This record gives sequence, structure tokens and C-alpha cells, in this order.
Amino acid sequence: KALVDRTNYTQFYEFLNSNYSRIELDNYVNNYNNGNAGNQVAMSDVNFNSLYQSVLYKSSASRYAAINTAFTTAGNYFTVAQAKKLIPLVTDEANRLQLAKTVYKVLVDGSNYTQFYE
Repeated sequence: KALVDRTNYTQFYEFLNSNYSRIELDNYVNNYNNGNAGNQVAMSDVNFNSLYQSVLYKSSASRYAAINTAFTTAGNYFTVAQAKKLIPLVTDEANRLQLAKTVYKVLVDGSNYTQFYE
């Protein structure tokens, strides 16, 4: 519910290796009925850096859960740049796809979303 410009969401594609995952993400975006995020503010740099360091030092198995919790915690909003730093910390593509779906709801600068397609 926090995305401003859905047309750029495709920037998350760079984290997805298979066409199936990209199609799955497109289907999710096309079917998700989100609200207006224009008035939301992304997590501060200080708080984001703390979150990033916390996730970075977790085991690979724990990173997905930590990032998912951050993306689903009420009041947390992220920029695409912030999400692009967190999602690659997870190695499993299915988990990266799920995180891309989850963060879609809390992005404040959706106009940059196509950066994930690279």
C-alpha cells in the first residue's frame, strides 16, 4: 500500500533469474490492489544502516526472516535503493521473489522500481 508508481516495480527483476519468477512477480503486481503511498516517509538512513548491518551479520538461513519482518512491520517504508541493498542478501531466488512481492507494498518511490529488472 505504499507504492507511488507501479510502472517501475519491474526493477526488482535483476534479482530474479528465471522468466517464471518474473511472470509470477508481474502477476502479483497486476493483481495487488494497493493504496496511495505518496505521503509516507522511507526509513531514515541511520535506521536503515542499523537494519542492514543487523541482517548482514545473520546467518544465511536467518536473513530472509529478518528482511521479511522489516518489510512487514507496520510503519516501515523503504526506498527502492534500500530494498535493493537488502534483497540480494538472500541467496534463494524463491525467497527473493517473495521479498520483492512483500516490499512492493511499502515502497515510497515506486517510480524507481524498474531498477530491479537489471
